[in-house]
Amino acid sequence: MDQAGAIINAHLLTGRIGKPGAAPFSMTGQPNAMGGREVGGLATQLAAHMGFDQESRDRLARFWGAPRVVTGPGHKAVDLFEAVHRGEIRALWVLGTNPAASLPDTLRVREALARCELLVVSEITDQSDTAGFAHLLLPAAAWGEKGGAVTNSERTLSRQRPFLPPPGEVRPDWWALTQVARRLGFEQAFPYEHEHQIFCEHAALSGFENRGERHFDISALATLTREQYEGLEPLSWPVNRAHPAGCRRLFEDGRFATPDGRARLVVPAEPGPVTLAPAQRGETPAPGVGLLLNSGRLRDQWHTMTRTGHVARLQEAEPWPTLRLGAASLRTLGAEPGDLLAIESEQGLAHALAERDEGLREGEAFMPMHWSEAHGRGAGVNRLVAPRVDPLSGQPAFKQSRVWVSARPLLWQGLWLGSEPWAHPVEWWARRTLGTHGGALCQWLASWQESEAQSWGRLNRAGNWLRLPQARGWLAIELRQGRINSLLLVTPTPRSVRIDTLASLLGAPLQADALITTLDQALAGASRLICSCLRVSERQILAAIEEQGIGEVAGLQALLGCGSNCGTCLPEVARLVERHRPD
Repeated sequence: MDQAGAIINAHLLTGRIGKPGAAPFSMTGQPNAMGGREVGGLATQLAAHMGFDQESRDRLARFWGAPRVVTGPGHKAVDLFEAVHRGEIRALWVLGTNPAASLPDTLRVREALARCELLVVSEITDQSDTAGFAHLLLPAAAWGEKGGAVTNSERTLSRQRPFLPPPGEVRPDWWALTQVARRLGFEQAFPYEHEHQIFCEHAALSGFENRGERHFDISALATLTREQYEGLEPLSWPVNRAHPAGCRRLFEDGRFATPDGRARLVVPAEPGPVTLAPAQRGETPAPGVGLLLNSGRLRDQWHTMTRTGHVARLQEAEPWPTLRLGAASLRTLGAEPGDLLAIESEQGLAHALAERDEGLREGEAFMPMHWSEAHGRGAGVNRLVAPRVDPLSGQPAFKQSRVWVSARPLLWQGLWLGSEPWAHPVEWWARRTLGTHGGALCQWLASWQESEAQSWGRLNRAGNWLRLPQARGWLAIELRQGRINSLLLVTPTPRSVRIDTLASLLGAPLQADALITTLDQALAGASRLICSCLRVSERQILAAIEEQGIGEVAGLQALLGCGSNCGTCLPEVARLVERHRPD
């Protein structure tokens, strides 16, 4: 937060706010980044950008006819789950988020969820980490199944319109909240039958007793008819008498939302010693190479993969949880790409596969934020992150964690393919969805406690299995009615296997020639997918550059199509061209 404050202060001091191309505000990934704040979705403010001062609380009481209004901020996210852990919060309703995977020190958060006396979760899937702790799981509407409005970080308000009917008992969150409120005796305060009514009330509150001191004001929309609401086009607030068509840019006049119109610089508190929050367990990390760990997003995934994790095509480019390291750090570890690494911090232990990243300096590492216990055992990066938070914003320090990394010696590893997950004990696994064979699964399995012979014995006792020896490993096939139902390929190099080719065996009859041919093709070596849209691999791009002499991105687009659809792979395509272009 001090870094963000310093950036804002620099812009204020040099007059670079309210001008084209001059702003310190981030363009975040969430389409409703501002909307959640407008309705009071943060614990640190009330609805319509109002605070907890007496005047604001009295204003809300008058608008809603509410005899009681909360008098101060609630718990921010990390503090909230500490309160649950202590037993101070006994009932919790989680809507549209996955704290068991997304918050720091997830082992501690999971302990809190397990202790909660009543946990209600509204979700679109029963397979999220948090849903597994729920006493009551409510089927919630996904964004394409419900209507409403969102506001992005530069104040553009847009209508969200459903394009699919909600299946079965699925309902939007506002409906569920309304029904519960009515059953608690608040029928008159929750009369809503459509989100249009809620939007109009929201707009009316934004302009209630607002004499211009609160920039958020969309009161001109408070009287929209249902038809006008359905046809509302995007516009930027304020939308009021002074700006009936919206306001493209704020602060052009140099006046800000303060009593005297002058900006306020944010002065950070005197920094004290860095200490870990009480949630740490004080475990001493195992020996290993000390690294500074950063975490963040991947191009093709979203948050904790509760939705994108079920889309096979989105998993093809980055199918497994990885720890990205520079070449020097890999050499120090004595590890190769695809080796399993143990990553330990004072919060916990995680495992991920080594991945080489030329953009990382020695001593630094990067781990994607998307994997969790739902997609891999011990694969979530937030197991490692301490619950240290900024004192002003409450934002956790996801970007800086001290970890110790070591290569994990294995007794065996391999790939499991089947319609059901691997059902036997194994120390580490990661799972991805296959785009063929009715949504079959592929799991990377790794064991450092049970030998190959022990694992084969356990597997052989559980079904009708045939084991075939292979170079540096073996293939086990389960047959049902003469067809291959599932298989386990034990190999020291799962990373190089062409999984889609191997998956083509599922459902096929057992024929020796076809089996040998398919297996040879699968073991010939995989290539990383670069363009997810058009399924263009790194091998194809390198062949076009090195064998056909194509030295420009435009030429690759014309030949292979990579980067010609959504365009998000273009930076990676450009790097490959720069690195491998003929002289």
